[in-house]
Amino acid sequence: MAQSVEDQRWGGDRSTQYWKRSLRLQIVLLVIWFVVPYVFGILLAEPLHDVNFFDFPLSFWIAQNGAIFLFVALIFIFANRMDHLDHEYDVHEEDLSAAVRDRLAKKAAKRTGGAS
Repeated sequence: MAQSVEDQRWGGDRSTQYWKRSLRLQIVLLVIWFVVPYVFGILLAEPLHDVNFFDFPLSFWIAQNGAIFLFVALIFIFANRMDHLDHEYDVHEEDLSAAVRDRLAKKAAKRTGGAS
């Protein structure tokens, strides 16, 4: 059975490790995104109500604006960490695009060769 370009380059174990680490990062960031607004905006709403931030109760600010700012920050953190992970596993975009081009060229050659 023919191996894909990615399997030829670095094998199934390394691919599995990469995706596990990627998934772990996604889960951690999603948990942070859920827990911070939930805890500070809902569970601690009453104690934080007396603390003002830009003339609004802190619990209100966290629930309304803080969740959005946290989400944007987590997007940048995710992009940065995935960039580091991609370089660690040598699948950053420059190399991956060449592999994709090779795979597409092989598929096109098979289609052309099969039609003749």
